[in-house]
Amino acid sequence: MLRTLSIVVSIGLADSVNASTIGPALFLAGGGHPRRSVLEFTLGVVAVFFLGGALLVAGPGRALLSLVPHPSQTARYIVETIAGVAMLVGAVVLWTRRRSLSRNAHEDRKRREAGGQAASSEEQAPNERERGQDGDEGGLDDGGRTQGRSSPALMDPDDGARTQGRSAPTVMRLAAGERTQRRRSPALMGAAIAAAELPTAFPYFAAIATIVSSRLGIGRELLLVAVYDVCFTLPLFGIIIVLRVAGDGATQKLARMRGEFEAHWPALAAGAALVAGVYITALGVTGLASGLSGRTGRVARRVRHVIAR
Repeated sequence: MLRTLSIVVSIGLADSVNASTIGPALFLAGGGHPRRSVLEFTLGVVAVFFLGGALLVAGPGRALLSLVPHPSQTARYIVETIAGVAMLVGAVVLWTRRRSLSRNAHEDRKRREAGGQAASSEEQAPNERERGQDGDEGGLDDGGRTQGRSSPALMDPDDGARTQGRSAPTVMRLAAGERTQRRRSPALMGAAIAAAELPTAFPYFAAIATIVSSRLGIGRELLLVAVYDVCFTLPLFGIIIVLRVAGDGATQKLARMRGEFEAHWPALAAGAALVAGVYITALGVTGLASGLSGRTGRVARRVRHVIAR
């Protein structure tokens, strides 16, 4: 259990350096209601990843175990070795493509900012129309106060009963609320990004293969899936903590952090994948070699005792 947990945690932490989740979270941290938005986004990511992992463990994982009901230790060591080598290959790919990946992250941020500015302009337009209609429909009483008047022309043609007799500002606020509800929420954004990432989440698949091969029972295996998902989203929870602790200055700090992250995230991810890959590969290889006789077996057993205890 502890060996499998260490593998899951190491893969999850390495995979957490992910521009597809951290970039949008940093973008949301600079908008309205940043703490709530980032939290909803994080929960959306966790929900989809956990659901996908649980389906893999309970579905194909159970079917595989039915074919091999009692996998040997050698089979588990082979799975660990393959998972570790996959992480090492991922580290090499990230390092060789680090410049193009950084450029893509920068371009994605520009697109998100352009989309956010367009949405902001759309929200401001109804407010300006509302102010103009207030001036046309409202009248000044003797004390100079503006009194809103009901306007049949401003009633919602699709829902006249609901807006009957309400003033123009009230009708406009209702329309603005309906537009807000129609916009994609941060939770849906997180779920959509996670769903798009899941089919190519090879580190996740490596962790699930290790979990299934451990044969710990469905309850513990699902717990390990949840542990992976928490490790994967740990940077997002870190952003929430910064927003909570730093207060008003958090937005500026996270904006500067976003630029640094875009420039260096591939190198950081490659380093994390390298460390995790070396550790997991060492677990698998020393497990395979520990059964050998002679000096090779003794060295493997000693190394495994140090890294697996």
